[in-house]
Amino acid sequence: MWVKLAIISFLALCLLPDKTVSFTQGICDYCNPSCAVTIGNTERRLDFFKGFLYYFERDNIQHTWAEGSAACSSIFSKTKWPGATGSLASFHSVEEYKFIASRVKKTSRRYISAIGGIRIVGNNKVWKWTDGTPLNMTLINLLWRKNQPDFDRHVERVLEIWTGKLNDVPADMRRGAYTCKIPCTRAKEIPDQCKPGNYKTLSDAARKANNPLKGRATCDTHHYPSPNWRGPGWYKFANPAGTQIATSPPRVNTCGTNLPGYMTTRFPREIGQTYGARYCFSWKGNTCAYRSYGKVTKCGEGDFVYQLPNVPICFARYCAAPAAA
Repeated sequence: MWVKLAIISFLALCLLPDKTVSFTQGICDYCNPSCAVTIGNTERRLDFFKGFLYYFERDNIQHTWAEGSAACSSIFSKTKWPGATGSLASFHSVEEYKFIASRVKKTSRRYISAIGGIRIVGNNKVWKWTDGTPLNMTLINLLWRKNQPDFDRHVERVLEIWTGKLNDVPADMRRGAYTCKIPCTRAKEIPDQCKPGNYKTLSDAARKANNPLKGRATCDTHHYPSPNWRGPGWYKFANPAGTQIATSPPRVNTCGTNLPGYMTTRFPREIGQTYGARYCFSWKGNTCAYRSYGKVTKCGEGDFVYQLPNVPICFARYCAAPAAA
């Protein structure tokens, strides 16, 4: 009886679109670990995992990846239910991947399900998530089936889970089921500094923390400027330098300079948050001989931009490091 009452409450809440966030969090609590709800005239079973709902379509009908992508955004759209919008599933840890793969095994007779990975146009070796979250290629590369990805006939541009491993397939091939992922709160508006065109990128390999200085030192200022330094502003770090700023003191005479810099303050925890940041520069046994101040914004999981001023002395630079595990 309590299940029926919960579903009736769910349907009633569907009439209140201004209750999006509280509703979605409520249904996430109700669906932990799983539940059945009626959306439109169809009952959908939802599973909860660490802040997200997942819908695993069964493959009574074989779907294409493109159909799965359209279905996720349609079923879990603002016009059909008052929660956050859905999309084909992404994953960001081995644990999350195992959760998704285990449910696919239970719900798909063919053990095949489309997920939200797609190749970047113009670079067939790089993938992205269709939900806009950052994609970790190191993680992806751990999970391919044997001899995959093969980019067969140059048309296999999207991702699926096939018998517990990743496989690349054409978007219009009928293969199996699909998996949707829905955040438990509506995504916040991304700050302007996170949007392409509003930040610059620091990626030269010499900038890597503790990479010994070779050749002439450079500065993150207008005197002897570093490659890609364009004055004070918002910056993102990228490979081959590293994808985040260094957070521990690098050795002197590394990072392409004499006084290597790092951030001493903690990273924001929530997407869209901005914290004040202090940057220190090491010299002659003093790990904070000089300092500067700026900001750091979390744009996504493992994705940050930094407001960087000119360094306080030459020769000094902001150092990069790999993303924290």
